[in-house]
Amino acid sequence: MMLDAAHDRPRTRRKDHPRRARSPRGAERSASAHHVGAYVPKDNAVTTNFKQVKFSVQAKKYDVALRLFDAGPLRAEMRAHAATLPPGLEDGTRAALAAGDGPEVERRS
Repeated sequence: MMLDAAHDRPRTRRKDHPRRARSPRGAERSASAHHVGAYVPKDNAVTTNFKQVKFSVQAKKYDVALRLFDAGPLRAEMRAHAATLPPGLEDGTRAALAAGDGPEVERRS
C-alpha cells in the first residue's frame, strides 16, 4: 500500500470520477489533442449578391431584392450557366421577386 505523502493516509483511486467511468483509458487525452479545422471559403461577388437578395426577401423588401437580383452578378451567373440549371430558374426567381412571393423565391434559390 502506498501512502499519500501530504496526508499520511493510503492513496485510493476515485472510482466515481466521470471521465474514468465513461471512457476507456487514454481516450480523453487523444480526443482533446486532435483538432480538425473547418475551411470556410470567402464570399465572392455571386455569393455576396445571393446573400443580399436573400436578406432583402427575409426583410420583405421585395423591390430591393428585385433590384439587387436584376443588377447583380447572381443573375448574370444564372444566365451563363442556364444550360446546366433547372429550366426556368432565372425567370421563375425574377417573377417570384416581382410578385413579392417570399416562399417561392426561397424555394427557387
